Amino acid sequence: MENRISEIFSGYKFNYILANNNPLFNIDEGRYVTTIHLDKFNMNLILYINKDKIIKYSLIDNEFGEKIDLPFIKDAYGNFINSIREEITKKLIKFRDIYFINTKADYHKLIKEYVYKKYGDEEEFLWQKFPKDSIIRRKDNKKRYILFMYVPLNKFGYKEDRETFVLDIRCEENKIVSMVDNKTFFKAYHMNKKHWISVIFNNEIDLKEIYKLIDESYNLAI
Repeated sequence: MENRISEIFSGYKFNYILANNNPLFNIDEGRYVTTIHLDKFNMNLILYINKDKIIKYSLIDNEFGEKIDLPFIKDAYGNFINSIREEITKKLIKFRDIYFINTKADYHKLIKEYVYKKYGDEEEFLWQKFPKDSIIRRKDNKKRYILFMYVPLNKFGYKEDRETFVLDIRCEENKIVSMVDNKTFFKAYHMNKKHWISVIFNNEIDLKEIYKLIDESYNLAI
């Protein structure tokens, strides 16, 4: 089970920004602590997480208040134990997909490929001072509808200063106010805040929705 848990979280990094001020998490000695209920067995899986990964976990039987180790022992077998392991696996994958960032996903590359396949427009690098930042614009009128940037998180109100990938796209003015949640969608960084919006990528992102917003941005660049 220990190896299975490692596999589930391989290539993922804990998104502690989502966990901050979230009532599902407590902070204990710098670790984030949360409880996942295993409904089928009336058990609680307690997770201890640092800023990178799960560092400790324990399973508690709620009826007797006892710690259960058998599902985590390599040589323990049986239908009941296997059922518990399956339930733990399902719950952990669901938890991972909400609170962990897939570090294997290259959103910059995926968006670039989507745009080229649909519109034939290619990425352009315009600034020597910011060699990783780039734009994409329409071939017909040369108007930009995508800006790729790598920006410190503290520019968006976070305390952390690590660099993150940011997508700026055009957006209808009447949609911007309702979309901005200061988690994924922000008032545009660098571009006109009345007509553009910034996107920071985490596991709340549905790429299909982002592609729709890119299509809208393309149509607004007229």
